[in-house]
Amino acid sequence: RGRDEMTVLIEVRGDPADRPSLMASYRELFKRRLGVDVLVEIVDPGSLLPLTGAGAQQKPVRLIHNRFER
Repeated sequence: RGRDEMTVLIEVRGDPADRPSLMASYRELFKRRLGVDVLVEIVDPGSLLPLTGAGAQQKPVRLIHNRFER
């Protein structure tokens, strides 16, 4: 397609069976509010700690840009 893709990872508590509908809802929300079509992944609480460094550093990482690392 020749377009960049963005994946948004969201930590959510609750029933894993609800994840497909949550992913669709979040994807629609990003599209409607920001005009951006993104991929959404719902992950377990705490699973993003290795990526964000939350708790290990003063300011957690909010955006990881790896467009040119493929």
